[in-house]
Amino acid sequence: MNFSNLIAVFLFIVKIRWPVNTSFFNVLKQRYGQVTLLKFRNIEKLRKKLDKTKLDITYLEDCLINNIVPKFLSFKLSNRRLQNSQI
Repeated sequence: MNFSNLIAVFLFIVKIRWPVNTSFFNVLKQRYGQVTLLKFRNIEKLRKKLDKTKLDITYLEDCLINNIVPKFLSFKLSNRRLQNSQI
């Protein structure tokens, strides 16, 4: 089970455990304290960064397969003759 699935399962269990009208984060803070809430928020941020990185890698792999060089990887060189050389 990967990290994203683990978070999804955890959130599902939490949502069926706590009342609908109460914010999950408020309940988490009340029952387990500020430190737990901050750790949970940090895990959420890390998950988002991981998902974004996976998408970035997928994009670059697709560019490599299709022989496309994204514009942000094209560097402006001082000498135009070097543009098409192996260097």
